[in-house]
Amino acid sequence: MNEKDILKALGGVDPDYIADAAPKEKTRRKIPLKIRIIAAVICVSLLTSAIIAAFIIPKIIEKNSGAILPDGQYNKYVLAVAKYPKFLALAPNIDNYSDTQSYLNAYADWKRSVKNATVLETDTDNLDYFFEMSAKELLISDSNENAIYSPLSIYVTLSMLCEVTEGETRAQILELLNVDNIETLRKQACAVLKHSYIDDGANKSILANSLWFPDELSANTQTINMLSEKYYASSYKGDFKDNEFVAEYCKWINEKTGNLFGASPDLLPMDDEAAISIVSALDFYANWERLSQFRLKKVEEGVFHTKSGDVGAEFMVHNGERYMFGTEKFYAVNIPLQTGGVMWFVLPLENSSTNEVISDESFMKFLTGNAELESKKYQMTLSIPKFDVKSEKNIDEELKNLGVKNAFEEMKADFSAISDNELYLDNVTHGARVKIDEKGIVGGAYVQAPAAFAASLPDGQKIELTLDRPFIFAVTTHENLPLFVGVVNDPTK
Repeated sequence: MNEKDILKALGGVDPDYIADAAPKEKTRRKIPLKIRIIAAVICVSLLTSAIIAAFIIPKIIEKNSGAILPDGQYNKYVLAVAKYPKFLALAPNIDNYSDTQSYLNAYADWKRSVKNATVLETDTDNLDYFFEMSAKELLISDSNENAIYSPLSIYVTLSMLCEVTEGETRAQILELLNVDNIETLRKQACAVLKHSYIDDGANKSILANSLWFPDELSANTQTINMLSEKYYASSYKGDFKDNEFVAEYCKWINEKTGNLFGASPDLLPMDDEAAISIVSALDFYANWERLSQFRLKKVEEGVFHTKSGDVGAEFMVHNGERYMFGTEKFYAVNIPLQTGGVMWFVLPLENSSTNEVISDESFMKFLTGNAELESKKYQMTLSIPKFDVKSEKNIDEELKNLGVKNAFEEMKADFSAISDNELYLDNVTHGARVKIDEKGIVGGAYVQAPAAFAASLPDGQKIELTLDRPFIFAVTTHENLPLFVGVVNDPTK
């Protein structure tokens, strides 16, 4: 009896019942993938050293059975871990010099060696688009809350995400990062990581990454080892419900963020529904440049004008020569850091706002050194409120708005470069913290040639610049890559 005879014999049977009885195509449930991006920075007043080396993948004892780490310790969860660069030279200690000039000469030589060791060996102008668009998505708000994000750590995380994806999922990330192919991106990301790495005992700038796999998931060893070598990415495998494994996860986060977020199994549990947890952490600890500093006697009580009313705040005050940059929307000054980078403070003019400044395409180009503004040297009294800005938020929608869509869609996501299991991106959490106070060190001007954007800088040689209303700050490397960008709406929060 053929199919036609069967249907005839069934006669009046409801066709829906026949359809329900037909064999169904088997579907595989995709497993969610979690990402956490954590970044932290503190500026304080200490002094010392510099950087650079190579990566080493530890000896794997046997497949999925742990590894011997560079410090000689055995870790049963480790699949692969990178050995970070080591500093090459300590900064000169003033106590070892008989006169001030000899010390200053030695210090200048050391700074040059640090800058040469961390030269950016690639062109990053293509990233202006990503920095500009991500700032608009993550910082523009009508809220009175402070806002902060790390453009560079999100860039590195997206670069890693690109490495573990294929097809249209990867193509969308490449388009956002304004790169043609994965090989170009890999070369650029590796150069950015090397450039931004400093760990001298006093100053620190470390972009660290990790992948956490459950025992039952298959993982591509070649991809894991490549991420270890190129992206400072360690990989771990264990039971997400095992307290010891969760403790290892929290320990890693605390170590890579200077313990500023206080990760613990209670506060930061692992999701046992997730297939992979990717964590990217930026630990940045910088000293103000030593030669000019905020002193304790220069801390004054003042008033900060928030959107919802006035609040009392402590202002750090510095008097000295300084360049100020400007457009018709904002004034900007910077404070050099011992890392070779600077911290920018951007004050919108009275007829503007932080949202308008961030929306202006010249703003991010200015921070990255690709747009020159009019500048003028002043004898300046600069007053900056002390602040400790911290935020943690889910950025799924922001990434989707930026064009990273397929990775989040269960039926479209392609993570075949990392696992044979079917995966999709479940959520991305970004946390960041920046803290400054008068113990930090502030110094001379960053000189940039005057240029195109017209501005009305104040006349005269003396000026008082007080950041007593919402303002923008940014921390950049000595090659103008933005480590942090944020908005202070209320320094007391």
